[in-house]
Parts: sequence; structure tokens; C-alpha cells
Amino acid sequence: MPKRQEGLASKEYCERLVGKYLSEIDSQEKKMSKNFLDMDLENAKIREDISDVVTDMQKLCERLKTAINTYHFE
Repeated sequence: MPKRQEGLASKEYCERLVGKYLSEIDSQEKKMSKNFLDMDLENAKIREDISDVVTDMQKLCERLKTAINTYHFE
């Protein structure tokens, strides 16, 4: 077994951490979508504007998850 350098996290720890981050992003995405669907918006323009913001946020979440998934640990 290779000697672990002082102060470095293990591969397993880092992979668990990445999994937790991905899970939290998924959770927040679901909450955001649910909050939007729960809104009682009668004004079509406001509803459309908020829908655009939610869509943009979902795209950012997907980009973040893609970036996080590129991390590899040894």
C-alpha cells in the first residue's frame, strides 16, 4: 500500500464528497422546480419570466454537475 502523504484526503473520501455535492445539487434542483410549480401566478408574463429563470438555473446546475463529474482521484 502506498504511503499516504500528510494532509491529503483519501480517494474514497473525495469520491464520497463529490457524491454528496451531486446529491445536494439534485435536491436543490427538485426543490426549485417544486417551488415554481407551487406558485399561484395568474400573470402570464411574470410566470414566463420566472420560468425562464428556473430554466436557466437548471442549466447551470447541469453544467456544475458535469464539471464536478470530471474530477478524478488517485
